[in-house]
Amino acid sequence: MLLALSACTDQSSSADAGHTTEHAASHSDHSAHSVSDSGLSATLQTDHGNKWKADEATIRGIRQMTATVAAGMTGTLQGQPLSDSLSANFAEIFSKCTMKGTAHDQLHLYLQPLKTQLDALKAGAEESRLLEEMQQHLAGFDHYFGKEDY
Repeated sequence: MLLALSACTDQSSSADAGHTTEHAASHSDHSAHSVSDSGLSATLQTDHGNKWKADEATIRGIRQMTATVAAGMTGTLQGQPLSDSLSANFAEIFSKCTMKGTAHDQLHLYLQPLKTQLDALKAGAEESRLLEEMQQHLAGFDHYFGKEDY
């Protein structure tokens, strides 16, 4: 997990290693998600009510993951090809990321649950349940992030 999360261009946050994700059973309230690391807590939040500026590559990667999850939910893509496609989408977000500072750190907090879900999918967990969780989480992206101004 550390490799995937530290692959992003800005490696300012070493706190990504060893995170555990704490989610409520329902993801309908996207106002805050917590991620803890050895008792230290960081919370995914907006920028004082505004969206964090996301680079185009990140937005495109999230849209690709959303489309891939939709294909999985309709049965168009299943099993290993689905897992491989989602993993490739996820890896592309990190390889092309140019975000920095707090927005970058918030992106890592946002992406951590997806990484956990991808790992569970690869391990053979129930596909339909994970796809529903991923769809709900991906739907929250626009609450926290928007297009860069530059």
